Amino acid sequence: MRVLVIDTSLPCATVALVRLEDRHGYFQPVDYAHVFLRSRPGHAEQLLERVTLVLESTGVTLSDVDLLVLGRGPGTFTGLRIGFATAKGLHLASGIPLVAVSSLSAIACSAHLDGTVLSLMDARRGELYMGLFRVRRFHGVWQAEPLGDERVVRPADVPEVLAAAGVALPVFPVGDGVTACGDVLGLPDEGPSPCATAPDVCAMAVAGAQIVAERGPDNAALLEPVYLREPDAKLPAGSIQGPMADTGK
Repeated sequence: MRVLVIDTSLPCATVALVRLEDRHGYFQPVDYAHVFLRSRPGHAEQLLERVTLVLESTGVTLSDVDLLVLGRGPGTFTGLRIGFATAKGLHLASGIPLVAVSSLSAIACSAHLDGTVLSLMDARRGELYMGLFRVRRFHGVWQAEPLGDERVVRPADVPEVLAAAGVALPVFPVGDGVTACGDVLGLPDEGPSPCATAPDVCAMAVAGAQIVAERGPDNAALLEPVYLREPDAKLPAGSIQGPMADTGK
């Protein structure tokens, strides 16, 4: 099975092609090609260019792809909209099944650590997207089991949220939001930075394949990003806000 993975929840976009094998009922990655590059103005076009780059580098065409796996968020509003529009466009053009998985879960898997992992993403406005996961390696693949709902928090509130969940420090934090709450988590000032953490594309591919095997692909027409909060920019009161709005005609 060839799986095309796209995640645009972070300022750096992820595109990968992962080849999976079904080994006695368990999907396992055999090989993959992966790009993780910062998005710039015009990144809608860049995303398609990166999809083309990954496919061409592996000698695969879109018609050879068996499954599209998309990071559903949370994350940057513009990035998620572009990722969803691109994935849905590829789905409509090719008929490839599409399924969305948690971006916070994919980042937690990138820790490659057996234990409790705190996934943190910069949500701006002095806030963080937060997810707590029990990560383990299962049949050669890192998998993340959620320990509660994903949410938006202030950095200073992270220890309180962990305590309410019955999780004692230390936990392993990962993601580009870690630096915002390093003090409250008691992290050292020096050491490897988790800020450039890319989602684990193999974990995303396996999670997507498992979802499709268990319940089928998502309905692309109904699939929406997970934002966790309202966007910064809103339409003014009284403006047309949807296709069913009354135009007065």
